[in-house]
Amino acid sequence: MHRVTLQLGQADARPRLLRAGVRLNAYAEQIFADGLQVGDPRTIHLHIQRLADLGLPRGATLDALLAQVLPDRLVACPLVAAVELRLVWPTLPIGPRITVVSPRWRPAETEPRGFYLRDDAEGPWLRAYRASDDWVFAPEEVVALMVAPAQPVREGSPCDEVAPASRVPATA
Repeated sequence: MHRVTLQLGQADARPRLLRAGVRLNAYAEQIFADGLQVGDPRTIHLHIQRLADLGLPRGATLDALLAQVLPDRLVACPLVAAVELRLVWPTLPIGPRITVVSPRWRPAETEPRGFYLRDDAEGPWLRAYRASDDWVFAPEEVVALMVAPAQPVREGSPCDEVAPASRVPATA
């Protein structure tokens, strides 16, 4: 399990990713072209863990995942959280990829659902994906969920990585 603190609300997400050498697939480019919403500046805390370790030994759909993981404690992330997580983690410390669980940004199943982070021989990726509502993610899938805003992060709680604004690449 990993905990990460992110600063959201920074403009110019796509240029920052490209300057950091992060590759984007066509679905990710589509989300950026359609106007990824950055939102107001705020701090969020992510909880990153395999589905099996979240009590889902057979995997789950995203809706089942969100219902299972105690919605009062862990919730879907804003879509832009994947951008900031990729910038904080230029190489992944866990798993071959991390799916950042977020609400569907467009209602049609033919539209990209969200983002995942992946590393391969070509380098770091921020890839968007499409998935039907009945797609079952494997129990080995590593997911990032947001700690519910009403839940304070206790001082001294295990945080494997903290990303203060000074660690996030500056915009040009």
